[in-house]
Amino acid sequence: MAKQTRIVLRDEVLEMGEELREVTKSSTMTELVSIMFSRYGQHLKQTWQVSAGDAIAIPSQQQDFAFDEPISGL
Repeated sequence: MAKQTRIVLRDEVLEMGEELREVTKSSTMTELVSIMFSRYGQHLKQTWQVSAGDAIAIPSQQQDFAFDEPISGL
């Protein structure tokens, strides 16, 4: 037998849950929560705590030209 837990959702979260329930064709909110835990639980555990060392470096944009140089090669 499955354990039971009661959860309380804020109105805006419940609205999103209902939208997601329709998208996933889940018959109940319980089924939706089970889907979310099974699909996204590991990802959430692994990414919840992000340290400064984990940040992704974004390369600076390299420009093909400078505004003070004439356009050439057209």
